[in-house]
Amino acid sequence: MNKRIFYLVPLVVLVLLIGFNFLKIKEYKLEYNKEFPSDVEIYHFERKTEVPITYLFENQTLLFYLKQSCNVCIENLDTFSSFVRQNNDLNIILLWEDDIPIEELSRASIEMEMNYQVKGRIRLSKITPLFVLIDSENKVDFISNDIKQMEARLIIK
Repeated sequence: MNKRIFYLVPLVVLVLLIGFNFLKIKEYKLEYNKEFPSDVEIYHFERKTEVPITYLFENQTLLFYLKQSCNVCIENLDTFSSFVRQNNDLNIILLWEDDIPIEELSRASIEMEMNYQVKGRIRLSKITPLFVLIDSENKVDFISNDIKQMEARLIIK
């Protein structure tokens, strides 16, 4: 009996450590004038394929970083949709940390083509919604959680 416990306890501890490590969220901090993290895997929602970051941001891009579990994000989808229609000359993508709310996007008339998802347990920011302007060199040019500030920044540019 003692021999079983002797072998069982380390095995249980090992399984728990592996499990906790698997559940751990890898966090990034997006900062002004720093490169967007190159090791983040981003998947296109409709095509279900990984999209290289260099392809995503080959032109200046406005990234809306959102979460389905964020009530403010979901409540403001109509505002985001209006912003997208008014700025159709910009490369705009919606990057979701978690599941993509298909019904809510349809109601807000947001094209599925614009929606991407991070792969795995990754968090780019603890704050959502987050608006990030990324230049063609993959550097964060502006970052804010206020869409009005982002609009003002785009007017200035």
